[in-house]
Amino acid sequence: MTKEQIELLKKLRVEVVLCLDNDNAGLIATLNNGEELEKNNVPISVIRLSGEKDPDEYIVANGKDAFINNLNHSLTYFEFKMNYLKQNKDLNKIEDQSEYIKEVLSNLAQKDDVILREVTLNSLSKEYNVDVSVLKSQLDSIKPIAPKVVKEEPIPEPVKKDAYMKAVEKVLYFMMNGVEYVEAYQKKIGYFADEIYREIANEIVYYADSNKNITVADFITYVSDKDSIRDKVMEIVNESANDEISMEIMDDYIQAILKVMTKNEIKRLKLLMKNELDVDKKMKLAMQIAELKKEDV
Repeated sequence: MTKEQIELLKKLRVEVVLCLDNDNAGLIATLNNGEELEKNNVPISVIRLSGEKDPDEYIVANGKDAFINNLNHSLTYFEFKMNYLKQNKDLNKIEDQSEYIKEVLSNLAQKDDVILREVTLNSLSKEYNVDVSVLKSQLDSIKPIAPKVVKEEPIPEPVKKDAYMKAVEKVLYFMMNGVEYVEAYQKKIGYFADEIYREIANEIVYYADSNKNITVADFITYVSDKDSIRDKVMEIVNESANDEISMEIMDDYIQAILKVMTKNEIKRLKLLMKNELDVDKKMKLAMQIAELKKEDV
């Protein structure tokens, strides 16, 4: 979600119900959007549907009443996050139990709600047979994350751009030139790991979707008051203004980006596999790596 969308939601002063696709991408998007909404003090609840992929398919298959029943039994964002933390853990194992409890306490330490703390601690105590006093002691030892103090620093040297960064910026520029390029990005990439590129892409998608059209000039006007991305957008436009624009050229840049993303994912999985002690999990990771290597050929 873009900052502008969140600001609009804040003005509505209503609870936001997150109900995204029933797949891993939808799960991660629920987590990311929930974090941003919570940081902005927007009340949130979460629905995670089972079976069909998205809410539309779910309602067609199961009917309106089934969906309303899910809505009436939605989770708080904190409950959703606690369930998310259980993923990829065998809670019958002491090590995984310990890791899960520590993660819950770490999240709980950021909450000021006294009742939520008490209920959560009592629930953990009953479920995992840990004395409440031990949990409280551990919770008290966790210091909430203090706001960062921003210090004035000298202007850094320009970052030397590698081939990946150049390809990303070219794709962003192409996206400013028409909705067909925006759609190609959404279909084939959908997400940039780098925060500033991700924010620019999100703003482009939002603008194109809202206006059913996009041009470089209009988008520059749109971001003129967005301090976090305005200068980067202008830099991208200035460096690409004379480029030839075509879907074929964009596809070449997209393929270059996907290759780097695949290699980075392989590196991440290899590191997980190296540190994994469970043989079955090692095998699953090895199979994932093998599949990604096939895609990278």
